[in-house]
Amino acid sequence: MNITDILKEKKYIVGKHLISKAIELKLSMDEFLLLLYFENADTSVFDTDLIKKNMGINEEMIMDAFNKLMSKKLISFETGKDSEGRIYDGISLNNFYNLINTEYSEAKKSQDADNIFTTFEQEFARTLSPSEYEYINRFLEIGFSEELILGALKEAVYNGATNMRYIDTVLHEWKRKGYKTMDDVKNNIIKKETEKNDEIFDFDWLNDDEE
Repeated sequence: MNITDILKEKKYIVGKHLISKAIELKLSMDEFLLLLYFENADTSVFDTDLIKKNMGINEEMIMDAFNKLMSKKLISFETGKDSEGRIYDGISLNNFYNLINTEYSEAKKSQDADNIFTTFEQEFARTLSPSEYEYINRFLEIGFSEELILGALKEAVYNGATNMRYIDTVLHEWKRKGYKTMDDVKNNIIKKETEKNDEIFDFDWLNDDEE
């Protein structure tokens, strides 16, 4: 094979997610190469001859790495159809991607929680107490969105009631009324103001006899 043929060979893209996760999971080089192959392959069909040709590892190493990846539930078989409608079993990396996505979501959730604590401390102009941290965590655990919690915080600050009991009351009142977002809260305020104005305009001022 000359240099031109070498340069024309298929190039494999190695994503940062693959490298960092391989290090974290302490994957062997063969496991890493097999994942890299599956992520870049044009087909999901498990073809040991094709893998040997492209990755430079023998069949025994391929099968050993394959079995380890399966036992770690990083890959799985998935039934599909080729261009001619024939059914085949291919390799799916969905388990691997779901693992990365779950960890990313948990990290983002933790970051969001840190941000909400910081916002509370800024609005209260002081450090939160342990019990106040517990209040906020409980709000999140029982399903209140961060948007509603911060909305209730602003409501409390506006009314000069910077305490968790007031915020708790506001949140549960909003929940009772079926509010899920701050748009629901704002729309209700607009609706009430509109109804109030309609009542004023509909009042018969000319025939209002004072007693």
